[in-house]
Amino acid sequence: MRIEGDATTGYSVSGDLTYRTVPDAFEHQLQFASETRMNLQNVERIDSAGLAMLVEWVCAAQKQGKILVLEQIPDSLKSLIEVSGLTEVLTAKSE
Repeated sequence: MRIEGDATTGYSVSGDLTYRTVPDAFEHQLQFASETRMNLQNVERIDSAGLAMLVEWVCAAQKQGKILVLEQIPDSLKSLIEVSGLTEVLTAKSE
């Protein structure tokens, strides 16, 4: 799993976002602009731990009065978001 970018240009996440990689992802101290974009196009696998990490990032942005917009969401993640009832929690855009 890799996270590249910054608050102003946006972040890009690639690789697996699973229970094995979430501890590494959690160590990334993301910064947020008023609206920060996160491209998930290159996420290969995601599980409930990865979904929880995304929720944590969205909540961290909200606590700062900012927005984290998820973009290029893989179909597997879209399904996981819907099944988990998190559609309203996650600001998601599929483009």
